[in-house]
Amino acid sequence: MPASSARDCLSECGFSAATVSVSADAGGAQIAGNPYGLADALRKIDAVSKRVPLDANPATAHMFIVKPFSSGGLGSLFSSHPPTEDRIRALMGGLG
Repeated sequence: MPASSARDCLSECGFSAATVSVSADAGGAQIAGNPYGLADALRKIDAVSKRVPLDANPATAHMFIVKPFSSGGLGSLFSSHPPTEDRIRALMGGLG
């Protein structure tokens, strides 16, 4: 199934990009045994992606670990990724 079809299917079933990312992050933390390493990796990847332009376009944005574009406003409504800080906050739960 092409990625766009899978994304459309998940969306129709009530899953958003944020839900899918948070679920995947939680699964990764469970495999690793704790969320700290994944949270740290997400912070590092996000920091580098802000310094080094990513070679992406809207058709490939969903394949990146972090949001490859720094669009705000209306562009963020169609983002394929939730903000990294939101992912880290959800990953850490009440652990801070």
